[in-house]
Amino acid sequence: MTAVYLNHTEIIIASFISFVVGGIWSGTFDTAWKNSLGLTEEQYQEKIKKTNFSLPRTLFLEMVTRVLRTYVFAIVLLYINPIKLYDYLYVSMLLCFGFCVSENLGAYIWEMMPFTFFLINAGEAIVSQSVVAIVFYLI
Repeated sequence: MTAVYLNHTEIIIASFISFVVGGIWSGTFDTAWKNSLGLTEEQYQEKIKKTNFSLPRTLFLEMVTRVLRTYVFAIVLLYINPIKLYDYLYVSMLLCFGFCVSENLGAYIWEMMPFTFFLINAGEAIVSQSVVAIVFYLI
């Protein structure tokens, strides 16, 4: 197996931009997401209190997952060696649909989550992963 050189700065930048896009997505669809679960704002706040929710811990773990996902994407890109933006987006969508969207679909099927919940979460994964592909193409 050959040694692989990864640009860690590129990975951190792409992960952070993906994190920001995910935050914007979550803020935009916050009410629809809660409504899809059948929760009022009061019920949502009560659920947060019961689950020992910590915003700093949640944001940290979300950033870690984005770095891991971006890191794996960078490794795949090194082996595929895409040239055009289309190639980056194509590989991105293969990985996104193969892992992120299918994982969200599993939650929809097995955890009986509402379809709107699935669409919001899968849509965020698709948009965020597309942004990572664009960042990798541009850098």
